[in-house]
This record gives sequence, C-alpha cells and structure tokens, in this order.
Amino acid sequence: MMKPIIALYRDLKDEHKEKLQEMAPDHSVKVFHEVSEYDLDAVEIILGWNNEWDESILEKMPNLKWIQKETAGMNAINEKVRQSDKLLLSNMSGIHADSITQSVFAFILSHYRGFYQALKDQQESKWNQTYYDDLVQANERVLLIYGTGALGKQMAKIAKAFDMVTYGVNTSGREVEYFDKTVQSDQAETLIADADVIINTMPLTRDTRNLFDAKYFEAMKKEAIFINVGRGESVVEDDLIGALEDGEIASAYLDVTRIEPLPAESGLWQAPNLVITPHSSGAVEHFRDGVFGVFSENLAQYLKDGTLARNQYSYSKDY
Repeated sequence: MMKPIIALYRDLKDEHKEKLQEMAPDHSVKVFHEVSEYDLDAVEIILGWNNEWDESILEKMPNLKWIQKETAGMNAINEKVRQSDKLLLSNMSGIHADSITQSVFAFILSHYRGFYQALKDQQESKWNQTYYDDLVQANERVLLIYGTGALGKQMAKIAKAFDMVTYGVNTSGREVEYFDKTVQSDQAETLIADADVIINTMPLTRDTRNLFDAKYFEAMKKEAIFINVGRGESVVEDDLIGALEDGEIASAYLDVTRIEPLPAESGLWQAPNLVITPHSSGAVEHFRDGVFGVFSENLAQYLKDGTLARNQYSYSKDY
C-alpha cells in the first residue's frame, strides 16, 4: 500500500527534506514534479500552491487534508478550496516581518531626509540645498498601521526606536505591544487626520477591498505618506493617482498593485511622488529556512493530533 504523500510544491533544501522525512516516517516526502498523476490520490499534505489549480484539485486529490501556503496571502487559492470544511489551510504570515519593515522604513526615512530629491539632483550634477528647509525628523510623527499582527507589530517596534507615536487598527481594538493606541476597524476613521504615515499591512478581505479610496485620501493630511504592503486590491489606484496629482497627500509607496506585473500603460508609473517596488519588500535572504521553520512546526503538531500550531486560515475571517 502506498504511503501518504507530503508534496512539496515549494522546494526546500535537501537537509530540510531529510528532516521532514525523519519527522514523518509513515509518509513519503516528494518534490511535486516527482508526484505522478497516479500518485495524486495519495497526496495528504501540500507545501505551496499552483495558482492555476481550481476546485477540481479536490477531486484529483481526494485524500488531501492540509495545504500549507508558502506565502502570507491566501487569495491565490481558489475560493471553493478555501471554503472546504475538509481541509486545513495555513500560511507563512510572520516570516516576512523584518524585511518588509526595513523596506517601509527605508522609504519613510528617504522621504523625510530628502534622499529622493538628492538622487534627482545628482542625476543633473546639481548641488541643491534649497530643499533642506523641508527636511523633517521621524521623532513624534504619528504612524497609523492597519493590521497589528506580526508585521504590524514589528513596524511599531521599529517606530519606537525613532520615538514615533504608534496607532494600530485591528478587528477588535485589542491592545498590542508597541502600540500607543489601538482601535477596531470601524473606528479607524477617527485617527486618519492625525496620522503622518499610514501603512496598510492587511490581507485582502471583504472589508479591506477598495478601502483606500478618494474619500480616504481626502481625509489624510496633505503632508502625510501612504504605504501599501498589504494587497493591491485594497487601494483604488485611480483615486491614489488623483490624490498625488492634486497634492492631497505628500507621497506614497506601493509594493503591491491590483495587477501584477504592473502593466506599462498603468498611470501609476507616471504618478508624482510615488515609489513602486515589484512586490519585493518581503524578499527574505534565507527564505527556505523561514518556510521550513513554519512548516515543520505545523507538521509536528499535525502528526501529533491533526491540528496546526500556527497561522491557520479561517474562511469566515478571510485570513
């Protein structure tokens, strides 16, 4: 009888695969290209995901019990698969916290300390001190972070090193370490006008889709910065372009967009005071080590009692 299969759609280091096999001797650990169509009914666990799969994968893999996504976002998994009450689903939330935080603060500090203007002047061989009067410090600036999970918490922690004021938005308004104040989502509008920097770290849900629109940008300070490292669909991009062109906000940074790769014809490319990175802020130097850490911890718990230790996805919450 064929052993149940742990199929690695996201490949790992050889030592990781060996460790997984030691942990699960009653399973076969296989890289996904080693799994033939005749093996599919033996697949019990998947690490990773093929974005071209749809709900038919549940018929092809009738014994599938757990999908461990290799990224934080879950929307690439077909909704009917996410709805299944027969599956455990989990993500990699948390392993990108340091890298995304560093990218965000690279933007904030470059904006405050005039690096973008300096780069423009350097291209023109221009010694320009006129913008010095506009330079400010991060100290006592108000940082409003949507999402107080591992990523938002790390951002708040680093913000405290710059003596910034930290506000957070979450579903319950619960207190979170490193945040001076937290409110629940339906009270967030009370904080917008006070914020100097607004950062979206939230997953895409029914409530966060198109959240940041023209009305939102109008409520922000003209000197404020908007940053999206959550999901592209949370931002109405034409409204953001308009807010930047009209000077309703000072600048913006997008690491995610509604369509990726971002088409050459997108108006975002020409929007003033906007920095775009190609969904790269979460790049982790030792990514496979991070993935293995989460997956192995969950696998140990799964083999013990059929549950997961961390990052379990809830369809009702949509994250």
